[in-house]
Amino acid sequence: MYLSFWHLQSPPFEIGPTPELFFPAAGHNEALSRLLFAAQTRKPFGLLTGEYGGGKTLVCRVFQGLLPSEEY
Repeated sequence: MYLSFWHLQSPPFEIGPTPELFFPAAGHNEALSRLLFAAQTRKPFGLLTGEYGGGKTLVCRVFQGLLPSEEY
């Protein structure tokens, strides 16, 4: 219904976060850079905390997409 009426290419109301629609706000950039640093320096643990609905899952999915698949 929405796709044809609004000429959308993907469904507008997904249950989970969509990394393709990620808008990097300042806090998200900070979280991504810290996660990337932890991965590049091969730290054994990383912790991402925040408020409910703050985008933690989305940041993790974007982070996962940035990692080279053969190394991690």
